[in-house]
Amino acid sequence: MKYKMIDIITCPYDKNEILHLNIFNKTTYSDKVLFDTKQTFCQDYCGKNNRLINPKKDNSNTLKCRKCMQNEILSGVLICHKCKRWYPIVDGTVFLLTDFERYEELDKAFIKKNKAFFSKNKNLHKISYDKKTKVKKVQDFWNKYWDGYNNLLESNTSKKEILQLDENRMKTHPYSNECIGYTLHKNQDAAEIGCGYGMDIWRLAKNKTFCVGIELTIESIKKAQERMKLRKMRNQVSFVIANAENLPLKTERFDYVYSHGVIHHTKNTRKAAREIGRIIKSGKTAAVMVYYFFSIHAFFEWAAKTINKILYFFTKKEFSDIKVIIKLGLKNTNNNKSIKLYKKRKVSAILHNPYAKVYTKGTARNLFRQAGFRKIHFSITENTGKIFMDKIMYNNPTLYKYLLKNFGFYIWIYGSKKKHKQ
Repeated sequence: MKYKMIDIITCPYDKNEILHLNIFNKTTYSDKVLFDTKQTFCQDYCGKNNRLINPKKDNSNTLKCRKCMQNEILSGVLICHKCKRWYPIVDGTVFLLTDFERYEELDKAFIKKNKAFFSKNKNLHKISYDKKTKVKKVQDFWNKYWDGYNNLLESNTSKKEILQLDENRMKTHPYSNECIGYTLHKNQDAAEIGCGYGMDIWRLAKNKTFCVGIELTIESIKKAQERMKLRKMRNQVSFVIANAENLPLKTERFDYVYSHGVIHHTKNTRKAAREIGRIIKSGKTAAVMVYYFFSIHAFFEWAAKTINKILYFFTKKEFSDIKVIIKLGLKNTNNNKSIKLYKKRKVSAILHNPYAKVYTKGTARNLFRQAGFRKIHFSITENTGKIFMDKIMYNNPTLYKYLLKNFGFYIWIYGSKKKHKQ
């Protein structure tokens, strides 16, 4: 975690509270700091010097912002003095979850490891854990299927495989650069809601953007940190374990916020959209991708899910060899072992995914309007690697363009936050 994050994050229970930092272990990264602005890298509060920033006197040179950004806090505790809750920093990632969302085993191991600190601070809030909440179901699902259940890589991914994945990303998701805008946010602060294992965020970071990756699952963050290390972007990105429906980020703090296929998997998508509207600055633009209601693949997914739920109800088994899934247009591969693994993951995910919603342009517009956005517009996109669409793309490009424009898998929603009246 960077010192800069003290200027960005806040307590999930009180969005105006500055968290007090206690450092147990820190290091310095030799990765380049790509920011090249003369202004202070922080906006309101300097976490390194533990004081408010004076815009008239302070700048990036006087506060030594570039040197500060090379510091990484690996382990520590953040404390909210108002509610007395504590939040752990583990391996450079800060966990900012409410009591019912927290990882109990991780907290216990953290307390045991830092026994001396907690014995001196006995007045801290006692956490009440609950393993039966719906948020926990979402956490458990995505920790199990942390790779989005479309990727065949296991948790011991090699550097070569990560680089190959990144290379294939732009081939399978050719719309990413245009929709996310990797090069448009130089010297700005951006947040990705649901960063997964960092396949988009590092591209944004390398174009001189400081990025905050929000993610609910631990396994995804581990892979994202590996990618930042490999890409030498560790001084441009910080990660936070948090819930998209209750972002522990300061109000109107970001110049740009985007989410690539995440908020439609939340229990309360309207609340997640409102949180995006809250953290982005007035007049700035957000980009959010959700599943499209009129998509050909949305119909196939719905049909496959319905069929498999019926089969699962009668047999109580997860089918690992259902060829209909592949035939309906999902990703294929030449490796037989990978096919079997893919089918098993895909079917299991279809059966147990807690939430997966689809949107029309009308419902998407309403979602963003209620979140405080105006000038809302859309684009329909599709990723390659799906047999049904790929066959049409190669055999009939004209038909493919028509289907892509009207029945693509994803709908990107763009909106500018309404400016406050002066």
